[in-house]
Amino acid sequence: MHRKEQQDWWVKNLIDEYGWKLNDKIILKSGLWGEISFTIRGIVYGLINEANFVYLNLPYLQELLGCQGRVSFVFIKADDSSSLPKICSDIEALFRNYPVEITAITQKSFMESIVDKIKAILIAFRVIGWIAIISTFLLVANCIAISIRDRTMEIGMLRVLGFSRTKIVSLVLTESVGIAISGGIAGALVAYFLTAFFDITIPATVPLVVNSDIYLVFYALLLSALIGFLGGIFPLLNSVRLKPGDAIRNIG
Repeated sequence: MHRKEQQDWWVKNLIDEYGWKLNDKIILKSGLWGEISFTIRGIVYGLINEANFVYLNLPYLQELLGCQGRVSFVFIKADDSSSLPKICSDIEALFRNYPVEITAITQKSFMESIVDKIKAILIAFRVIGWIAIISTFLLVANCIAISIRDRTMEIGMLRVLGFSRTKIVSLVLTESVGIAISGGIAGALVAYFLTAFFDITIPATVPLVVNSDIYLVFYALLLSALIGFLGGIFPLLNSVRLKPGDAIRNIG
């Protein structure tokens, strides 16, 4: 299939997928500007990357976005890359007293600035994620610890009935880890299906789309098991170390 035929196939496939036809009203969703409505007046074939572009009325779009008479980008092709610094400085000098600030940079610098912003956003997400994980760990561990301390008398009764420390630790840890895993999997499945069936976009300079990942469910399982184990092991060891009589009287 030639490149032109391949491009035309992509356009036709896109139209067939959504059932679009002339004079249909469609709504494009933007992470920055919300929903923008358009009416299909024509379909373009035979252009390079035609399936990736929408041709529209510029004054109408500027009116919707509240930026009438403004241009976001102007691309200039230079014959010699070594002249780019001078071209950029000349353009900025030409529009120095213009009401709107003009910045002239190379395409490489522009892409690097976008990548830096995306990296900053991803770092912020990681920091927020770790804060959420640590807070969840402290909260769950505290709840498990309180539950085990409240059952110190029960642990003492089990010791009196002949249960070994190892048996008691395995029983209680199994319970705490099981509860933690159940909660972790439930939360991970809810998050997975929300991102799988709903479009979640984070507005930014370059909008970030949140996609579902089944591996997150397995990560949640492992992390939940770790939280349940660490949250229960230390207060449980303190309880089983008590003498049965002290445990029954809830001393320690």
